[in-house]
Amino acid sequence: MKLIIFDLDHTLVDVFWLHDQTTHKMFNKYFGKDAWLHEIDHAGRSQPDGLHALAMVKGIPEPVFQGKAPEMMKEFYTEFVASLPADSTKFILPGAIELLERLSKTKSILVLYTGDSPVVAQGILKATGLDRYFSYQVFGTEFERRSDMIRAAIKKVKEKTDREFKGSDIVVIGDSIRDVECGKEFNAITIAVATGQHTSVQLAKVNPDLLVSSLAETKAIIDTIKPESNLF
Repeated sequence: MKLIIFDLDHTLVDVFWLHDQTTHKMFNKYFGKDAWLHEIDHAGRSQPDGLHALAMVKGIPEPVFQGKAPEMMKEFYTEFVASLPADSTKFILPGAIELLERLSKTKSILVLYTGDSPVVAQGILKATGLDRYFSYQVFGTEFERRSDMIRAAIKKVKEKTDREFKGSDIVVIGDSIRDVECGKEFNAITIAVATGQHTSVQLAKVNPDLLVSSLAETKAIIDTIKPESNLF
């Protein structure tokens, strides 16, 4: 049995345009700054961390940012979900549905971990219909470090199944070097997908167990994971 942990943004879906648009709107309103999320290395960061990093790049004093951040973040989440199309299936990345369908028919446990807040992530999952695949979800707004998210996922699953996953029983699938580095902390199988901000060259430098151009390389991914009741 495998514990397979998926990132969301730029791994399963691409709604970065809305993250970028919402960021720009919030920074204009709260700080009077013309700022876009794409101006920083945002991949694999939590939403609060990404916005904080952008504020520092834009020269916003720390006390000013911290003073306005709670209200801004709350409005960010509301604005994002309100702007997300009710049917967002067109934003699902190639291969995601087929891979999730195949894995859901094995003995694997699928977990979503994302830097998004619960409001944003669950809004995306509902609008894309991907919510049906994940019994467990972990959100970046609740943890300081990405590895703490994986630790929390392992704990949540153990509480429900009484099984502790470790080493190659864990698989981390994501689009950023941070996903790969995080997975390696647990000696997990790491699968990097080059559909995000980090290029295949950047991803290769952190030596994932598998590097694919998209989740459409289903067979290679399944062969690397080796779940029980493999369909191949």
